Amino acid sequence: MDDSYQYGLLPLDAPDDDPRWRQYLDVFRLTLLDEPAGDAQLAFFRRNRRADDARLAMITTRTHVGDTVVGGCSSIVGRYNAGAEDAATLVINTIGVNPAHRRRGLLRELMTQQLQQAKADGIPFATLSASEATIYGRFGFAPSTRIGEVTIDVNKFKLRPTAPVAAGQVEWIEPGFLAEHVDRVTDAFHARQLGSVRPYARTKMEILGEWSGEAQGPAKKLRAVAHFDESGQVDGFATFEHTGWEQPRRVKVFSLFGSTLGVELALWQALASMDLIGQLGFYTQPGDPLPLALTDERAMEIKDFGDWTWLRILDLPAAIAARSFERDGEVIVRVEDGLGLADGVWHITVLGGRGSAVTTDEAPHVALDIAELARIWESNDSPVALAHVGRVEGEPGAIRDFASLFYRAEPVRNLTGY
Repeated sequence: MDDSYQYGLLPLDAPDDDPRWRQYLDVFRLTLLDEPAGDAQLAFFRRNRRADDARLAMITTRTHVGDTVVGGCSSIVGRYNAGAEDAATLVINTIGVNPAHRRRGLLRELMTQQLQQAKADGIPFATLSASEATIYGRFGFAPSTRIGEVTIDVNKFKLRPTAPVAAGQVEWIEPGFLAEHVDRVTDAFHARQLGSVRPYARTKMEILGEWSGEAQGPAKKLRAVAHFDESGQVDGFATFEHTGWEQPRRVKVFSLFGSTLGVELALWQALASMDLIGQLGFYTQPGDPLPLALTDERAMEIKDFGDWTWLRILDLPAAIAARSFERDGEVIVRVEDGLGLADGVWHITVLGGRGSAVTTDEAPHVALDIAELARIWESNDSPVALAHVGRVEGEPGAIRDFASLFYRAEPVRNLTGY
C-alpha cells in the first residue's frame, strides 16, 4: 500500500451525520454487489456495530470526489468454544475494497493489521466466512465448519422412539418475547457445542425481529416458537417465516437453539406439526444430530454442502491450551506462517487432555502451513489425506501419529453466521 492511502479507524462515537459512516458501509455493499444502503440500513449498522463494540478499520484516500473511504474491515471480539476453554476469537464480519482501488495492497494491509492487533491483544483465534475460496488461504485461514441447504418433508418427518425429546411445552410466541431469554438459551447451546461461536448483538437483533434485511427495518413476517421446560422456563426457541402459498407450502427456519439436544428435537417436532405446510427449509451441518434421530433419514434432502466458517490460529500456545484433545501424546511440528504470527518449530504435548506448545530446536516430525493446521483443527480434514496431495510433509508414521493426536470424535456445530 503506497503513501497515497491512510490506514485508520472509524470511531464508534463518530456523529451519526459523519459522512464516513455511509462511505464505510457502502464499501461492503459495493463489494458484495448490493444496492446502496438506505437510511434504515445505515442506522441499523451504526446501532449493531456500537452494541458489539466493533473495531471499524478503514483505508481512506483522496479521490476525484474528495477524501473517501475505499477499504474497510469490520470486526468484533467474540467467544469460540474450543473445547477446553471458551476462547476469545476475532470475528471478521466484513472486509472489502472499492473495485477502483484493488490490487494495491489494501486488503492485505487491512487483514494484516487486524490479525497482528488481535494477537497483540491476546486473542488466539480469528474467524470469518468467505465469499471467495481463494482469497483467505494466503492469510492463514481455512474452512472449519461446513453447511448445507436442507429441505424437510414434513409428511415423512417422524422421530425415532429412542430420540431424547425433551419434556415440557411448546408455545408459539412473538419474537420480541424472547428478549429476556435469548442470551440464556444461546449461552447454553454455545457452552455444550464444540466449535460454536457465541451469537453477538447483530445476530440477536435479527432473532428478535428488530431488523430484517428483506424488510429493511423491523421484520414483518418473522414468527417464533419457544420451548418451556417443566418448571416453565424458556430453554429453547426457533424463528421462522412462511414463504408463500405456492405448492409445496414452505416455512423457512432462520434460527433454532436449544439448551439440550432434546429441546432441539422438541422444537423440530413442533415445527413439522404445523398445519398447511409441506416443507421446512433450514441449513444443516455435518454434526447436526437431526438426521440420525429420524426414522426416515430421507425426510431430509440436503444439497449444496460448502464451507461455512473459516478459522485462523494467531497464537499457537494459547490456541493449543484452549483446545480439547481426546488422547495424550506429543509431536514436533514445523508451522510455516507467512505473516509470522505462529511461525516456528513447536513441541506440542498433550497430558490429561490438555495441550501445551513451546518453541524448540528439535527436528520436526511433520511440517505444514498455518492454513493447513486450521483445516485439521476441527477434524474436518485428516493430515493423512492432506499429505497425499503434498499439503502436509513428514514420514507416514509421524503423520498418522499427528492425525491421531489432533482427531476429535465430537462433531462441531456453529450456528452463528458473520
